[in-house]
Amino acid sequence: MFLKIIGDRIKTYREKADLTQEDMAEGKYAIEYKYLQRIEYGQKNITLKTVFKICKKLNIHPKNLFDFKIKNK
Repeated sequence: MFLKIIGDRIKTYREKADLTQEDMAEGKYAIEYKYLQRIEYGQKNITLKTVFKICKKLNIHPKNLFDFKIKNK
């Protein structure tokens, strides 16, 4: 569940920045788009290094990705 939430948040910020997954694979702080797809679908656990690369590319603070509440069942 946690990976899916983080993936959804990354996708939301990416779309707000008007970037495609392919755009994220270009230039400085590039993330290969198939890898990003797996992250956004919650299928891939990512390292802090990757979190910071994504945040740099999206021009956001890492706190933006992790500032959420998980509902207890």
